[in-house]
Amino acid sequence: MGNILSKLFWGWLPLAKAGSLNPDPIPLLQAAPGAAGAVAGAGAVAGAVAGAGAVAGAGAVAGADAVGGNGPDIAFAPVDAPQNDAAGNANRERCPIEGCDFESKTSQGINEHKKNMHLGTVCYWRLPNGSICGHRSSTHAALYDHFNAVHLQNKDADKKGMYSCHWPGGAAKILPNGLLINEENACDKKFVKLTSADRHARSHQHKLWRKVEEYDG
Repeated sequence: MGNILSKLFWGWLPLAKAGSLNPDPIPLLQAAPGAAGAVAGAGAVAGAVAGAGAVAGAGAVAGADAVGGNGPDIAFAPVDAPQNDAAGNANRERCPIEGCDFESKTSQGINEHKKNMHLGTVCYWRLPNGSICGHRSSTHAALYDHFNAVHLQNKDADKKGMYSCHWPGGAAKILPNGLLINEENACDKKFVKLTSADRHARSHQHKLWRKVEEYDG
């Protein structure tokens, strides 16, 4: 048995050295030129796509923040927006003065409008001699024009660029209807804008007109 194995071994060795045991060896697959680069490129593209997705995601979040953090499909109405009635019409307040069609979303808007525009039909501006102007107009609009044209002519600012309310005030006086107007000092309020100063002067006239209205009842 030992002789047989010995013969087989020594007969096989020369063949092994000559490579005759694998006369047609199967070569290992070689990567085609540029294949590795293509794979790497694909990986880079995938990475770029992933990166773009991440940027898009960040953009989506930024978009949500731009709408107040509520997302693009949620919108809130302004705080002072009017509510709608059952018919879907916006509820707006209307000036209660007869003949006036001014409307506002808020009660404050109506009040500011009345103080500025509705001065009555008799001018209560105090004149230097202590009497009142007494000019009568047929409408509130006509008295508004008179008040601005006759009594609000001083348009000059002071040295600091401020504008004064020119309501003169005056001594106590009893009106023809028996109403006592108390003594009132000249208004010394100052404003950055001339329009604000004029508006404030008109509010004095409005206040007196309302007082007369209530007295006459």
